[in-house]
Amino acid sequence: MFLAVTPGPVGGPQQGSAAPLAQTAQDAVRMFPVDPVSTSKQEAKFIENNKVLRNEHQFTYHNINGLNHQGVKQLERIRMSFESGLMDEVKYILNLLIVLSNNNPAKISLKKEYAFLVDHLLRYLQDPGVEIDVKIDCFLIIRNLVQNVDNCQVLSLNAQLREIILSFLDIYQDSINHLDFFENDQFKELIKYSLDIIENISSYLSPIHQDDAIFNKLIFIFKINNDKNTSITILRSISRYMYGSSPNDEEDAAAAVAAASAAAASAAAAAAAAASGTGTPVAAATAAGSRSNDASVLIDDEFLNKTLGFLILSNNSNSIDDEIILTSLDFLIQYLSIKEENLTTLIHKDLNRKLILEKLLPLLMVYKQNYKTEFNIQNLNYLRLYKRVLKKEDLNTTIPNVQADEAVFKDLNKLKEPQRATSWLRCCFKPNKFSSITQIELWRAYESQFNKKKLLPAVEFIKNVQFAFPQSKAKVVQLPNNEGRKFIIEGIEPRLEIVSLETGKNDALINYNNELINNPSKFFRPELDRSEQVEIEKFNYGFNDYLKLNEINISTCLLIKEILKYPLGVAMLQAYKFEFVQNCIYVPDLLNYIYHDIVAVL
Repeated sequence: MFLAVTPGPVGGPQQGSAAPLAQTAQDAVRMFPVDPVSTSKQEAKFIENNKVLRNEHQFTYHNINGLNHQGVKQLERIRMSFESGLMDEVKYILNLLIVLSNNNPAKISLKKEYAFLVDHLLRYLQDPGVEIDVKIDCFLIIRNLVQNVDNCQVLSLNAQLREIILSFLDIYQDSINHLDFFENDQFKELIKYSLDIIENISSYLSPIHQDDAIFNKLIFIFKINNDKNTSITILRSISRYMYGSSPNDEEDAAAAVAAASAAAASAAAAAAAAASGTGTPVAAATAAGSRSNDASVLIDDEFLNKTLGFLILSNNSNSIDDEIILTSLDFLIQYLSIKEENLTTLIHKDLNRKLILEKLLPLLMVYKQNYKTEFNIQNLNYLRLYKRVLKKEDLNTTIPNVQADEAVFKDLNKLKEPQRATSWLRCCFKPNKFSSITQIELWRAYESQFNKKKLLPAVEFIKNVQFAFPQSKAKVVQLPNNEGRKFIIEGIEPRLEIVSLETGKNDALINYNNELINNPSKFFRPELDRSEQVEIEKFNYGFNDYLKLNEINISTCLLIKEILKYPLGVAMLQAYKFEFVQNCIYVPDLLNYIYHDIVAVL
């Protein structure tokens, strides 16, 4: 920073010299640097010179908000803020309640001092002039409060809350298809909170009637939505709604109607005064009979197909969808526990659903159980194969007569030498490293079968053997005790049955000798009978007793029990008894849950 300084003239202004004086003053301006005092130093100096601020620590203030006094209690502040109607106050309190209800919803007891809270929250939810952000905050508070059992009981009895929830569910489809991105996101949040509230209060509203608007809306939303978390929430809610449903409700209601009618008739005959009350019990019973508590009849094929489709996710052992698989199993358990007709609907109307259940139930019993068997343990030689070495007496020595097969004999007669000799050898012999035949025996057999034809000379015929079987050899064997020598062909064996020319050609060109020489068995035994079995050590499945069932395994066992309650279910699972028992052996913990039911029923 710079300071401009202009020195004035010593004397006063003189006439006629204005211009020279102005020029002189302009030339005389000089700039001096200025170093200002910092703000902190200025404040310190101000406090030092101010007696009140300097001695403030000696003063004591009483009953001033923010200084040693809390003010009104939190409960009273919340009540007064709602009663004031000031939106700034209301928004502040809503933010406070969101924190309190999220941290510890039990401290906000709707049965005691916070009973007034529900009416205020519902009032803002119903007011069309209130901002949607305020509605979201109110719904979020209610959603947090229902996590507490006592608060959930209070809210489940509030018909006004259920009407508000239904109004939000009615706009579900519009919020997906017709709203812009920002509004869509806000309404989705409201619907999410609505479904969370229903999930908690549904346990206190069961068994539900067929004409319940929220129940019907949940079924509709489940069938059109593509969100996994929404499907999980709805399945849980519907399962809880159906708890306690009975297929005999309509029969009981009809019986009540008949009993009430009889009582009314007898009362009318007894006295005229009683006749005035005869209509009441009949009407009440009729109204009761017209409403059934069996809401499971509303579950249609589309709903069941989607639910069973979630079970197919269990085919992947690394699936991260365990929660929806478990929820689907719990729904099926509740659905089948109501009546046998539900099982008929599940498996008879659609063969695919029956096949899915049959194939997946054994799999779900051991879902994500890393059990050990004799087949999946590494370095376990459960089967050993030895190279079979036949003894000489086991080899065939009888040369077949090609004349017994007219078709092959006819084909050979069409050939000329030496093709006929080559083909005859291949049709009647096969390569075998461990077999041999004398040359004279081989020549006489050929000569006897083609005595009417002009044949190769014996020497040429023997030479042709190695052409027919490249692995064969003509050898001279010295007999023991100097009894002479024997001329043999080594590497061929007479066939048991004659084969065609084409088959014989293909067999002869396979290099059996090299395969046997170059790939010796690890477990070679030179003296081996026809076959040998090696006993392996039996696997102890008690090794898997450390495995504990997960929730999906347990729910699967419960579902199987529900199916086995009905004759139709027994017939369906009869063919899978072995797989169920085998799973119980693989995972011993299953014995405590399902084994006795399987053995007793199947």
